[in-house]
Amino acid sequence: MRTRPMWLVAALLLLLPGCFRSAKAPGPGERYVLEYAPPIAAGTTGSAIPDTLRIGRFSAAESLRTTQMVYRPAPFRKETDYYNRWIVPPESLVDGFLLRDFRQAGAFAAVASDDDRQAARFLLLGDLEAFEEVDGSAGRVAALAATITLLDLSKREIPERLLFQKTYRFEEPLGEEGPRGLAAAMSRAMSRFSARCIADATEAAQCRAEAPPIR
Repeated sequence: MRTRPMWLVAALLLLLPGCFRSAKAPGPGERYVLEYAPPIAAGTTGSAIPDTLRIGRFSAAESLRTTQMVYRPAPFRKETDYYNRWIVPPESLVDGFLLRDFRQAGAFAAVASDDDRQAARFLLLGDLEAFEEVDGSAGRVAALAATITLLDLSKREIPERLLFQKTYRFEEPLGEEGPRGLAAAMSRAMSRFSARCIADATEAAQCRAEAPPIR
């Protein structure tokens, strides 16, 4: 009876799952979060709008629905970093920080989350379109893009409910390479986005503030 070569036996054993600790996929590395002070948005220093604003849960492009950090190393390519991740998916980071920043700004009588049962006149919705590192001719940047929709729920007709819909895009250069540099640059982009969003939403809501909500 012909025996199998030892190298072939060893190769077959390596293919068996669970036989060797080295065969297991390595676990994820560091987890990151945004860090920045709540921005002082222009147009929010007056008296508060006497209505409640609700920050709805953001949706996101399919390629962003992951905690893995996303980057674009070249045109027509998009990759993810298995080892370094956001603490929660990007859409949750963005709507969570917007909730904090709107409350800190004090432009509305109250700011509610999507889970709150409190009645609200205004509803802010968002669709996250970019939250990634982009390698371009000018270097690496953190790119954040989102479309924001603000609705006045006191109006019954849908066309009257829409106060505005606007797409924002901000880019910040990476001060240092790696996931920490991306987190720092994305924090700066988020701060700029938040300040602009608060100012625009406040201005639009003030135009409707005098009209009483329909009960």
